[in-house]
Amino acid sequence: NCRAQAGGCRLVQLMSRILEGVRIIDMSSFLAGAYGTGLLASFGAEVIMLEPLKGSFMRSVDSLAPGLAALSSLVNHDKKNVALNLKTEKGREILKALVKNSDVLVETFVPDTMSKLGLDYESLALANPQLIYLSQTAYGQTGPRRNDVGYDAGVQATSGMQTLREHPEVAPPIFGDIVSSVYGALAILMALWCRQATGRGQYIDLSMND
Repeated sequence: NCRAQAGGCRLVQLMSRILEGVRIIDMSSFLAGAYGTGLLASFGAEVIMLEPLKGSFMRSVDSLAPGLAALSSLVNHDKKNVALNLKTEKGREILKALVKNSDVLVETFVPDTMSKLGLDYESLALANPQLIYLSQTAYGQTGPRRNDVGYDAGVQATSGMQTLREHPEVAPPIFGDIVSSVYGALAILMALWCRQATGRGQYIDLSMND
């Protein structure tokens, strides 16, 4: 019990809020990205999940009851929610205002999508030079496949992970989305640590295929 293990209990309580004061804007639309920000939320980070006005796609997947979906509950626990239409000037201005007082932004759009909206790293870093901006896509921001849309099963195939499976005839477990998101969370933590020394944020290009 906690009385017998008072030191251990205090450590657990400390770790559960070790990221308090860190604000993350989560623009991911499915497991990729959202799983990593969910991990950071578990350790006290304030994660603001941005959704389209009709709500996140994940809210409709494996719905257990109206307003309760298993996948969404898995990765979006402990998050705040804001619905925005980023195709409007007002929606973009609201996001820019949030960015000014945030530490991290995570997005999973196809490359150039954020640039077309004026919400790319270079644009947002002008308002907040300490911003850490992570783009998590199937094949990264450069290279011949940069514009290809990819999800977990497809990335498992193109990366060669499918060849390692003992029973390839069975639907693959969700692997690429989750593992790459863990690496994304680690990269964010390293960037936060680096910012303590340099005072500046940075851009992180995360390829699920890699």
